[in-house]
Amino acid sequence: MKTYKLLSIALTLLIPAIILAQPGIDYFEKNHPPEHILNLSDAQKEQITDIKLDHKKTVIKLKSELKIAKIELEELIMNDESKKKIDDAVKKVTDYQSKLFKQNIDHRMKFRALLTDEQKLNLKNLKFEKKRMPMMNKRKMQSNHFHGYQGKNTRQNPNQSLKHRNK
Repeated sequence: MKTYKLLSIALTLLIPAIILAQPGIDYFEKNHPPEHILNLSDAQKEQITDIKLDHKKTVIKLKSELKIAKIELEELIMNDESKKKIDDAVKKVTDYQSKLFKQNIDHRMKFRALLTDEQKLNLKNLKFEKKRMPMMNKRKMQSNHFHGYQGKNTRQNPNQSLKHRNK
């Protein structure tokens, strides 16, 4: 019974870690528009490249340390170690999760510090549009589905009604 409680606690703590540390997702590319959209200067582009590389290196180190800490936690649970050792391992995992989260926030702040007020406004407008687009695409898909859209226009004559399309 004690093992099941510890396992459930460990899994509860590991799920957010898995969500936070998705492999293959480039945080910068996911959350920042391409550089040409913001009309960045050459100096800004160079500084952003440096920031991105430093961020990637740091994140890779933190993620690997987080994975090792998770493995160590699993070992402790499987070996029925003392609650104190498991609690220490859980703290170690959450510390790495916290460091990873702080690193992502620091990275965003460094990026924004390089931008002019006009570029920040453009970034804000782009993010608003990005949030709107999935909703608009969803409505379009629902509308097309409702009207029987099949992915391509099969009518030869656009004035031809849908009833007479197959004749």
